Amino acid sequence: LPSPIKLFDVSNGEVVLRLDEGHTEEVLALKMVKFRGKNYLLSGSQDGYIWRWELSDDFRTLVEKTRIQDQSSYYVCTISFLPNCGNKYFVAGCDEALKIYDFERAKILQTFPDVYTSFLDCVKVLPVPLGQTNSVLLVTRGVELLREEDSTQLFRPNTCNLHKLTYPQKIGDEFRFETLKSFSHRDYIANTWLMRLATNGKYILAPSSFGRIFVWEIESGSLVAVLKEH
Repeated sequence: LPSPIKLFDVSNGEVVLRLDEGHTEEVLALKMVKFRGKNYLLSGSQDGYIWRWELSDDFRTLVEKTRIQDQSSYYVCTISFLPNCGNKYFVAGCDEALKIYDFERAKILQTFPDVYTSFLDCVKVLPVPLGQTNSVLLVTRGVELLREEDSTQLFRPNTCNLHKLTYPQKIGDEFRFETLKSFSHRDYIANTWLMRLATNGKYILAPSSFGRIFVWEIESGSLVAVLKEH
């Protein structure tokens, strides 16, 4: 299916640029970013690919497009850039895994598999404390597979997770990824994709499949509220 990306002038609703001949299925993630003084758009899709689009200063002309080197994904659901690196690195939820990419070199660096059993469809970067430069905290949510013997039961409960990503300290080192904490509740049923988390660095707000929003305090892990108005 044609899956163009359109850029609009919000002052008058005019389409100023249409990006064709990239993705072949639905675009699920978009990020606008500046890198070394140039404008870029980064897009991820249900076709499993990530494209880097370099745009002119007025955003009306495509300068160059580059497909990120990764032939192993089926779905790219979410993209977030990492802080304290000048937008050189970004993470993406690809299938059930978290992947790290080099934006400048347009290539995959590392894969951390099995964060969820089906899809990792949202990753958010928490605000970085002043002076902290060697690591970052991430929150994720995802979808789990159903059990073969009972299709009403999840392979494992729905959770939101807090992770720590530690940056390489010298040339040749790799990123280190660890899960610090999981947030769950017996009434938290959220096995629907695509869903998005919200966070201010102190709380996680996670929607469920039945119109509720679960609010967890990150530091304590406590469920502090369930919003039921939907």
